[in-house]
Amino acid sequence: MIIFKFVKRDFNYLQQIFKKYIPDTIKIILEDGISTDVKTILIEYPYIDADYRDTFYNDFSKRFKFFNKNSIRLHLFKSEFGNSVKLNSENYEGLINSYCGFITLRDTKVFTIGRSLLNPKALKGVTSGHCILANYKINIKGYEFDIQAFPWMQQDANVSRCAHIAIWCIVRYFSEQYHFYPFKTLYQITNLPIMNTRKSPSIGLTIHQISQILISCNFSPEVYLRRLIDKDCINLESFKSLFDNKETIERLITLLEQKGIIDKGYITSNFNFCTDTLGLDASNEFNNFENDIVNLLKIYLKNQNIFNLLLYTFIESGIPFIGALESHAHAVAVIGHGKLKNLNNYFNYRGILDSFNFIDRLIVSDDNCLPYKNIFKDKFISDNNYFFFNDLTGAIVPFYEKMFLDINFIYFLILPAIEKNILKIEETQFCIIRRVMMTSSNSFKSFIIKKSQDKFYKEIITSSLMPKFIWIAEYSKIDNFIKGLIEYRIIIDASSINYDPDVYINIKVADEIIVNSLSIENNLEKRYKLENQFEPLYINNLREF
Repeated sequence: MIIFKFVKRDFNYLQQIFKKYIPDTIKIILEDGISTDVKTILIEYPYIDADYRDTFYNDFSKRFKFFNKNSIRLHLFKSEFGNSVKLNSENYEGLINSYCGFITLRDTKVFTIGRSLLNPKALKGVTSGHCILANYKINIKGYEFDIQAFPWMQQDANVSRCAHIAIWCIVRYFSEQYHFYPFKTLYQITNLPIMNTRKSPSIGLTIHQISQILISCNFSPEVYLRRLIDKDCINLESFKSLFDNKETIERLITLLEQKGIIDKGYITSNFNFCTDTLGLDASNEFNNFENDIVNLLKIYLKNQNIFNLLLYTFIESGIPFIGALESHAHAVAVIGHGKLKNLNNYFNYRGILDSFNFIDRLIVSDDNCLPYKNIFKDKFISDNNYFFFNDLTGAIVPFYEKMFLDINFIYFLILPAIEKNILKIEETQFCIIRRVMMTSSNSFKSFIIKKSQDKFYKEIITSSLMPKFIWIAEYSKIDNFIKGLIEYRIIIDASSINYDPDVYINIKVADEIIVNSLSIENNLEKRYKLENQFEPLYINNLREF
């Protein structure tokens, strides 16, 4: 018989009951990581976890030492109940809004936390942000509880390592949301790559093996490497050599702070300039220091850390990916980013700025710690010596098969051409925020039906022929962006071939819309007047918490 028992939040007590499931290291992780808002825990034992059972039968059952095949589920609730409370129809309604998710414990001796679904509110130190979360229905004793979460578990350090877990998190997320992707247990994932050595105990995976596994799970992955994308960048120390002395550098930093464009700590850690773009010669002196610095900064902000910009765009597109930290021999699932900050500081900037510039962190699912961990842009504010942006040296992105048009063509060929020739905002006298993402055309049309106040725009969008996935680029002045409004929107066919000049579906330019004739009936005109100059920002791919 399955035991269901409410107990107060007390991990010492739980350790006494389930010692082999909760070693001291795990108790510390749970005590330090689970929010103090969680007041009550519902024990479910025994619990049959498909991921652990598959690993157990194929590996742990063959060991000399005994491993229990059963797991434990700990359900977390914010409300406080007495030990005598039972889960039944009388108190079910009162428990629904209190549910924060569950943790599975398995008998793997050291790293014992198995498949878990935790809402960010269940954890300590999780700051607000935007994350890829899915809705899950959890059945407890026949009663359904809803939870928004992203799958997570620890590696067992024998059959599975960090890369296996990062893949499992992403494959499980997609398989439970979309029927196109197959359900895979953790053991099945560990068994997918072609290897010339034994698979257990595992020594981990290479980037190419990760990609191979994703292909086996119906994805069309692409690998992006920082050293190839940002290969022409030099760091702050190289930039300092352009100036005569420390006083000159202090003038630079003071100027940037006065402009309200960037803060001192950010400069110190991230001041990278692309040498090919800037064409600087260290032997030359600046004739007009302030103008030169402002111009350099404009180019820098537009071109800085392209690799990081791509990572941010994948997340904005609702595509979680495996982040490789090669110097640390580690891998994580990147699943979100922080809230946009300090937009008011950029009113003096002239030109196009990507919204990436306003985030200070990415959010990851790391098997070494509880989920929703922050990776900060600035190493000087990194979380307890945790990783920062530049530690992410590779990204393995699990695209859908019909997402053909690569992100590099979007940023470096298509958008610059449209911005210059159609939008005519390349040399704008205002700060224009640009936000780029991929989404499904069905989701976009549904959003427009619900949120647009312009009946003409709504009719054109919903009547346009579109592929399954589209690229969207939205533009807005800072004051309108803060209000959640955009003035320009480009919709691009994500199934286009590279170098095709005719890739746009339609382009909103203030109170007009330009429509590609391929996406409408032949008897319709290509340019239409709209009722409104502004449209709401497209918000769909991420959940705010």
